Amino acid sequence: MLAQTLAPMPYYVLWGLSFALLLHLLQGVRVPRFLERAGDYSYGLSLSHTIFIAVAMYAMLRLIPGAPLIAFFIAALSSAVGAGLAFGAAEVIFHSTVIKGALRRIPSRKLVNVHPDSARADQ
Repeated sequence: MLAQTLAPMPYYVLWGLSFALLLHLLQGVRVPRFLERAGDYSYGLSLSHTIFIAVAMYAMLRLIPGAPLIAFFIAALSSAVGAGLAFGAAEVIFHSTVIKGALRRIPSRKLVNVHPDSARADQ
């Protein structure tokens, strides 16, 4: 039992090391702007895709109850990707304008105390 558990471990270690090496090699590589945006929007997609799939399935069942399975699949996929990426775009815009704008108005000395003498005074 123990041998079966430990047997695949070297493969996972090799996969992990190769992935770490790949990340190290790709550190300075520039990616196209649309891929960078898609990465930013994907967080909103991952947060909200299940909600949009549920809404699409409910709408399909109410509007077209006898639809074929492929229609449900297309509705689920298109609603999840379309609405999820739109939510991600709205979230990126909200974060870059509202949140960063609010943080810029706070003086930096209130956020982080980096003065070397103030650390000694606290003790």
